Amino acid sequence: MKQGDRFGTATVGGRVTTSGDHLTAVEIDGRLDTLTVTGGIHARGRASDAVRICSGGPELSGIEITAADGQSVTRRAE
Repeated sequence: MKQGDRFGTATVGGRVTTSGDHLTAVEIDGRLDTLTVTGGIHARGRASDAVRICSGGPELSGIEITAADGQSVTRRAE
């Protein structure tokens, strides 16, 4: 999602995984009320983050989030 975008709910019925280096699996710069990812969010590459999100983004509890060599969740000011 890009800055200025607004979505109520996003649902992924599987997993989100990246395996390349220096990547972010999920980046949310806009407004998202609810995020559901049943298989979790995983960044497997070198220096890769799983989730980058603006402060005030959706609640991430209940979602398995892993980063092999980076940050699991990075929150930024809007």
